[in-house]
Amino acid sequence: MEISTAYLPHEVFAPSDRGGLPVPRVFVAPGRYVEGRGVLRGVGHYLTLLGPTRAALLMSARGLRGDGATLLASLRDAGIEAVPRPFGGECSLQEIEAQVAALAAERVDCLVAAGGGKCIDAGKAIAFRLGVPVAIVPTLASNDAPCSALSVLYSPEGVSTGAEFYPDSPALVVVAEAALGFPFMGNMPLPISADLVCASVRDAHALGSSVAADAGDEAYRRLHG
Repeated sequence: MEISTAYLPHEVFAPSDRGGLPVPRVFVAPGRYVEGRGVLRGVGHYLTLLGPTRAALLMSARGLRGDGATLLASLRDAGIEAVPRPFGGECSLQEIEAQVAALAAERVDCLVAAGGGKCIDAGKAIAFRLGVPVAIVPTLASNDAPCSALSVLYSPEGVSTGAEFYPDSPALVVVAEAALGFPFMGNMPLPISADLVCASVRDAHALGSSVAADAGDEAYRRLHG
């Protein structure tokens, strides 16, 4: 298994044969973003918008014993058959390949990745190879992995080996109060939500593409003055 290079942002939006035209502004974001108290119990209901009948849940073994129980119950309550898959800990091509092989045999038509950045990035890579939509449930909103259309890849030993870009951001992102690290006060956490989306735009620039930089920086300035 190799890293896909089919959707490098600069090659898609600003190829060298554009006749000297300026780099366009491109905004990339998830299809739907849900944030609030108790939203983990609604994940299955939200997923019905995508029409799946059999969804994989990628999560650490510890996570499956914790919030995983809530997510699995939510899927079942929505009439979606759930296939739990423990995440091995590294977003490596070896882990991705093993998960793809196992889930292809399960014939899933959707994937839910719940956890930290590496589990989320692995989920996006696995769903891309399976050709199914991916829903993201971050357990810690500390980075832009939930909203971005890319995965940062590592060796099995945890050494960074590069990044892989995808044609779409996740179809659904669901962020619970616990992931933000403090209680909700009305709609006060909204800037954090917007930061996640803006960061996903800027991340492409940080990894070698200037396509989204202007849009991401402008959105950040509007949020923070």
